[in-house]
Amino acid sequence: MSDWVSALRSHIESGESAVLVTVADVQGSSPRAAGTRMLVTTNDRVGTVGGGNIELRATRIARDMLVGDEVIAVRDLSAESGLDQSCGGRLALVFDRVDGTNGEWLSVVVRTRDSGERPVLVSRLDTGAKLVVTTADAHGSLGSAGLDQAAIAAARRADRTTGLETHDGVPLFADSMYTDREIDLFLFGAGHVGAAIAAVLGSHPDLRITWVDDRTELFPDETLPNVRAVPTDDPAGQVREMPPGAFVAIMSHSHALDFDIAEQVLRRGDFRYCGLIGSASKRAQFTKRWLAHGLPADSLERLVCPIGVDGITGRQPADIAISVAAEILRIRDAGKTETCR
Repeated sequence: MSDWVSALRSHIESGESAVLVTVADVQGSSPRAAGTRMLVTTNDRVGTVGGGNIELRATRIARDMLVGDEVIAVRDLSAESGLDQSCGGRLALVFDRVDGTNGEWLSVVVRTRDSGERPVLVSRLDTGAKLVVTTADAHGSLGSAGLDQAAIAAARRADRTTGLETHDGVPLFADSMYTDREIDLFLFGAGHVGAAIAAVLGSHPDLRITWVDDRTELFPDETLPNVRAVPTDDPAGQVREMPPGAFVAIMSHSHALDFDIAEQVLRRGDFRYCGLIGSASKRAQFTKRWLAHGLPADSLERLVCPIGVDGITGRQPADIAISVAAEILRIRDAGKTETCR
């Protein structure tokens, strides 16, 4: 779960208020996509909705809400003058003040996401009432049974995306508490390169990293928010725990272990990316042995080895980490477009 969740839970538990700012609607070019979030407190910000004057203005609105009476609001900031927004598109933001009196929805979202669900948070923009919808259940209420039923049906649509809607004249904001860009990365190896990759990608809001090694002492005492360290005597056994569509980066301390982990991943076949650190010679040696083990030749074509994007020749751990991170994000975004970076 992203940084904003941990930060919001911390503020709620300490009795403080915060404002969750979410990109609710985008038309044309915009610095961030719908569903992007930023948490604003009196003295801090977590995340970004695009930077520049829009983010500065959004922060001021959020902090005004912290000392005012508004609980929830929507603003089309791109329509305001003097913001120097050159992208040319329109950007609507929802501002949602959260504290210990109205933040129970967060626990529901976390619990349902942790159980593998894909919750949608529906908020009334006139009262702030909340409804968390999953494929099989709903928690909370928007104030009437009819409105709840309409919102549940809309939240469960196959084409559900984050956006502003109206039902029976009531303005609603339906926010998908997941994104199709989210990926699970299984990182095998806690050596210098593995540590560098965990550092580079560990704070990325769209990634969940499972970091596996049999050398417990190499893991830091604390990891970044999206990193789960798994010290285990059987690293290859973690392949069974991977969800379908996972990304895999293999860089253990042992060629034999690399071989075993990669073979199990290739036999599963339901991965999105499998990268193995090493040279073309290492790949050739492994390929010969895998073929002898009965792995089909076409399954081996999906293995990426050497690992990382072309053109980066440095061999410092940071160089390799950046190269691997770029390769993972490039594959994640294949076929997608994003404007006004």
